[in-house]
Amino acid sequence: MARKRVVERLELGSREEVDNALKTIAVNTNKIKERQAIYNADEHERRQALNVELAPLQNEKEHLETQVRMYCEQNRHEFGKKKSLELAHGILSFRLGTKKVKAIRKFTLKSALETILGLPQATFGRYVRTKQELNREAIIEDENSGLLEEEQLKTMGLQVVQEETFGYDLKDVAVSPK
Repeated sequence: MARKRVVERLELGSREEVDNALKTIAVNTNKIKERQAIYNADEHERRQALNVELAPLQNEKEHLETQVRMYCEQNRHEFGKKKSLELAHGILSFRLGTKKVKAIRKFTLKSALETILGLPQATFGRYVRTKQELNREAIIEDENSGLLEEEQLKTMGLQVVQEETFGYDLKDVAVSPK
């Protein structure tokens, strides 16, 4: 099936019609905000009531999870050589997490970096990243001041662009109940 392209035609022919359109937009915006505020308040009340209802269940669940974890940690021998233990109502397991680099005692990651930078580059240099990226702010600044011209930018494969977008600001319009 072929796609149909919708073409908008200009329907406003004067400033007065544009001003009336802005008034209608403002009134509709206020009605939308008002209705959303009522909905959000109702939703907040329902969420609060549900949280109060579920709090005892959540607390019991968290307490039991802690108790199960503590039991398993103290009775790891029941797992044997396995990392998991199957029971009638679930499977208990110990899983290794993803490895991560942490600083040891009396070190921070920053002080470890400084230590590595002080060592021979050939030995530990590959453990330090140097991120290279365009300094876009400097390019724009130099283009604004005339230090970079369009031809120079083209040889670098760049251009500085500034897009213009349309927008409008609404004045507050009271919504009259009908």
